[in-house]
Amino acid sequence: MNFPMTEMKATSRSYFTSKSASMLGAAALLASAMLTMTTTPLPAQEASQDPAERGFKLMNEDSLGGLKLEMSAKDITALLGKPEKMGKDIEWEALGEYVQQWSWPKSGIVAEMVSEKKGGSKRVLMFTAQAPWDAAKKTAKGIGLGSTEAEVRAVYGSYEDKEMSKAGSVFIAGTVYGGLQFHFTKGKVTSIFYGASAE
Repeated sequence: MNFPMTEMKATSRSYFTSKSASMLGAAALLASAMLTMTTTPLPAQEASQDPAERGFKLMNEDSLGGLKLEMSAKDITALLGKPEKMGKDIEWEALGEYVQQWSWPKSGIVAEMVSEKKGGSKRVLMFTAQAPWDAAKKTAKGIGLGSTEAEVRAVYGSYEDKEMSKAGSVFIAGTVYGGLQFHFTKGKVTSIFYGASAE
């Protein structure tokens, strides 16, 4: 704190000493508060989440141009129209459920649809978007086809599976057991996957 020279001359010694003490006290309180802020631990719930938990949460909360995991067959059909191709309804033993591939080549979407029973009501288990998917239809964090690897890292960097990601090729947000995967060609996103690519 700077005092004008005229005020300094006019200020008594006792007044100046009192003001200095007050300033030092305030500074000490501020320093104490800053120390407390820098050493306060993260909330227990956030700190306890491992990469798999964070990836699972991410893939279920994020979306791509309206597409989202667990959405019903009715909802994805309303968004994309009837699937242009449908595979066989096959039981996946690891899930104990039946999975059928639905694809929309004209939209650039392939989805694995799951149901408890063969031929039952389906919901989205996982999906992949690639060209000709509309690049303007992006993830919840603003990434779409054509986005750069640097842009992906800027918004999903804290979720990176550093062991499985490969610079210039694929970035995995979460893990291969659940999350998002961005594949690159010449530094730009060419496909986006939501789900688990390993059991």
